[in-house]
Amino acid sequence: MEKDGFTCNCGRVGCLETIASATGIIHQVNEFIQQNPSSELSHYFQKKGEISTKDIFNFAGDHLCQQIIQRTADALGVVLANLSVVINPSVITIGGGLSKAGDAFIIAIEKPFKGMLWHG
Repeated sequence: MEKDGFTCNCGRVGCLETIASATGIIHQVNEFIQQNPSSELSHYFQKKGEISTKDIFNFAGDHLCQQIIQRTADALGVVLANLSVVINPSVITIGGGLSKAGDAFIIAIEKPFKGMLWHG
């Protein structure tokens, strides 16, 4: 997914898991906090000492949280669209911890998914 991305649990760099998983979201959070130390998200992290994926979705109104959610949704949407062209599934199921993010996250995934499928 990303040539110069985060190191994946498999040992490679930039895999989908480094973006579109709870661990991937936390990697993104840490990167954004370092780049934006005066942000609301950074202040929350300093106060609490940690941030969970659930916190990111709870603070979806925060600009940085929106960027993280959108980056994750874009990556999933593109990958799912590409897979759909190859395997033509009748249903796609989102599982794991991100599945608990709810309908707003599914809607965010649908836009890049449909954008990849309905060209021309």
